[in-house]
Amino acid sequence: MRNALFIKTFDFVEGENYPDQGCNFETFSNPEMTEIESLGPLKRLAPGESVSHTERWYLLDATTQPESLKENAIADWIAPYLTSIGL
Repeated sequence: MRNALFIKTFDFVEGENYPDQGCNFETFSNPEMTEIESLGPLKRLAPGESVSHTERWYLLDATTQPESLKENAIADWIAPYLTSIGL
């Protein structure tokens, strides 16, 4: 979908142990798809215990594009969208 911005948020717990050398986010892409995977901290669970991992997804109308792909330009462009979802 053109002119759409997908934002995915999830929590990061400082000081916790994450898989794959401490990563809480991984991506994979090929010509047919893009995978955006969030990871929670590693936990050892006793029988009957559980954990949860919550993702929040936002699909926004993005009628403009960033002026460039430089970090500052993208940060300036995305700031209003982040404000609109309360970040």
